[in-house]
Amino acid sequence: MTIRKATADDLLAIHELVGELAAYEKAPAEFTATLEDYKNDFEAGIFEALVAELNEQIVGMTLFYITYSTWKGR
Repeated sequence: MTIRKATADDLLAIHELVGELAAYEKAPAEFTATLEDYKNDFEAGIFEALVAELNEQIVGMTLFYITYSTWKGR
């Protein structure tokens, strides 16, 4: 397994993982942040992330920020 700093190319996988978390937590309707929100906010430096890769597939992530809702965007 490899852990590395996320790039903009990883945002789709990150967004999908957060969507899976929302579903697991039985709160999919509360996950309103779009992929476009993630792209804009990542580019603006509002959050950063690390991804875990196994066999060249993203299997996990951690997202860090000062104040940011991963489900709703800002």
